Amino acid sequence: MSPSKIVFSNYTHTIEYDNNVVIYNRKSGQWIRTSKEVYDIFKYAVNNRLDIEELNNCIINNEDKKFITEVYNRLLNKKLINNTFESNNIKSIGFELTNRCNLKCIHCCVDADITHRYELSTIQVKTLFDRALLWNPSSIMLSGGEPMIRKDFIELLIYLRSKYKGEIILSTNATLINEENINFLVENIDKIDISIDGVDERSCSQVRGSGVFKKVIKNIERLKKMNYNNITLSMVVGDKNEVLEENFIELNKNLGTHPVVRRFSSIGRGKYNEKYFLNNSYEKFYISKKYLSNDYKGPINICTCGAGNKEVIIRYNGNVYPCPSFMNDNMLMGNLLVDDFAGKLFIKNYDLLENVIYKKFPECRNCKVNIFCWTCPGSLVDIKNIKNFVDRCNKLKPVLFKRVWGENLCQ
Repeated sequence: MSPSKIVFSNYTHTIEYDNNVVIYNRKSGQWIRTSKEVYDIFKYAVNNRLDIEELNNCIINNEDKKFITEVYNRLLNKKLINNTFESNNIKSIGFELTNRCNLKCIHCCVDADITHRYELSTIQVKTLFDRALLWNPSSIMLSGGEPMIRKDFIELLIYLRSKYKGEIILSTNATLINEENINFLVENIDKIDISIDGVDERSCSQVRGSGVFKKVIKNIERLKKMNYNNITLSMVVGDKNEVLEENFIELNKNLGTHPVVRRFSSIGRGKYNEKYFLNNSYEKFYISKKYLSNDYKGPINICTCGAGNKEVIIRYNGNVYPCPSFMNDNMLMGNLLVDDFAGKLFIKNYDLLENVIYKKFPECRNCKVNIFCWTCPGSLVDIKNIKNFVDRCNKLKPVLFKRVWGENLCQ
C-alpha cells in the first residue's frame, strides 16, 4: 500500500518566531517545534499533495532525507498530520446530583452545604441520565454537593449502571462511605475521586472541618483492603499552603492513592475565604513556585480546552454549562430536563480560548506563547483587575518563552 499524501490534521496551527515554528493541534494537545526551513518543506509537500516517498525524492542529501523522515514520523505520531478529529463529540459529563453537602468547605466552588433544599426527584434525575446518554460519553462523574447524601443515591447508581457501560466516577468527600455501601461502590464505581485538602488533621480541618481527615483516611484504608486501587486524592493549594504539596505527595504514596493538586480558584465560597489560601489576591496572581522554577520537569501543555464540546457539566437543576468555571447566564447551554436538547447541543461553538480569553485580553492573541499560557481558560475567573493580569503575564511569559523557544530544534 502506498503512503498517504501528507496533509495537516484538522485543528493544526502554527506559531512562528525567529526562524522556528511550533506546529500544534488544539484537539489532540500535541505539538512540536522545528525550524522554519523544515516546516516549509512539509508545507510544500501539503501544497503539492506529496507523500513521504515523493517528498524524499525531492531531497538530494541522504542525511537530510533521514532527518525529514524522522520529523515526518514525529508529526504522524503526534497526530499533527494525516489525522482527522470529530469537532463535537462529548467524552465526559459531570452530573451534580445535588447541591446539598454534609460539610461546608471554605473553598467550595458551588457553595454547597446542608441547608440547600431544592433538588430534582429520582424520576427527574433518571430522565437526565436517559437524555445525556444519547451523547454516548466515555465517562460520567457523579458529584455534588455530596452525591452520597441523597437517600436514593444507590437507586440512581443502579439505574445508571444498568443503562451505561462506560466509566463511572464518584466525586465525594468520602465521609459517607460505610460498611453498608462500600461493597456496592467497589462493584459499581470505576474510580473514586476524594477531596481531602490537607495532609493531617490540622491542615484538613481548617478547610473541611474537624474530624474529616481521620474519617477519610479510615475509608480509604477500607477501600484498599478490598483491593480497590483506582482512588485519587485531591488538595487545593495557593501560595499560603503550597509548602504542604510535597507532604501531600508523600501521603498519597503511603496510602497507595493518586495525588491531584488543584490551584485555588476564587469562585463560590472561595471568594470569601481567599485569605486562607492566598497572601495577596488583589494585585498578584497565584502560580506555584514549582511550576515557575528552573528545575520544573513537567509537561509543557497547550490549551486543549474541550469545555462545551468534549465535556459538559449538568447542574443539580438540569442546567448545562461548559465547565464549573463558567457557570453563569452567558454560558448557559440550556436545561436538559426542560428542553430535551441532547441532539441539538452543539448549535453554539464553544471555543473558550478564542471567544472568551482573547475577547477580554486581545493583546494575548498575537503572543508567541499564548496557547501555552491559557491552558485552562478557567483561570480567567481569578483575574480581578489589570494589575492581576499584568502580574500573571510577567510571571508566565518569560518562563514559557524560554521553555517553548529554547535550544532544542525539535521536541
